[in-house]
Amino acid sequence: MRPLFFRSSKRDGATDSKRFAQVRECLLKTIDQINAEHTGLSRRVEEARVLVAFQFGTGQESQSVDTQDVQDLDRAEQTLTTGLSRLEVLDDQLRLFGTMLKELDTFEVDARP
Repeated sequence: MRPLFFRSSKRDGATDSKRFAQVRECLLKTIDQINAEHTGLSRRVEEARVLVAFQFGTGQESQSVDTQDVQDLDRAEQTLTTGLSRLEVLDDQLRLFGTMLKELDTFEVDARP
C-alpha cells in the first residue's frame, strides 16, 4: 500500500497568501469605488446647498417666484435630502470596509506544520 501524501505547509501557505491577496485587492477596489461615489455626491450636495442659499439669499422665496426657480429649488432640496442620506450610508460602508481591510492586514495565516 502506498503512503498517503498531503500538500506541504509551504504550498498551503502560498495558496492562503494568494487567497488573502485577492480579497485585499477586492476590498481596495471597492473602497476606491465608494470614495469616487462619495466625492461626486459631495460635490452635487454642495452645488445644491449653493443653489438653495442663492435662491433664499436673493429673496426668490417671495410671491414673484418663477416656476423654473421653484423647480430648481425643489430639485436642490431633493438632492440635499437624498444626497446627505446617501453620504451617511457611504461613510458607514467606508468604515466597515476599512475595518475589514485592517483585520485582513493583521490576520496571520495559520502556520501549523
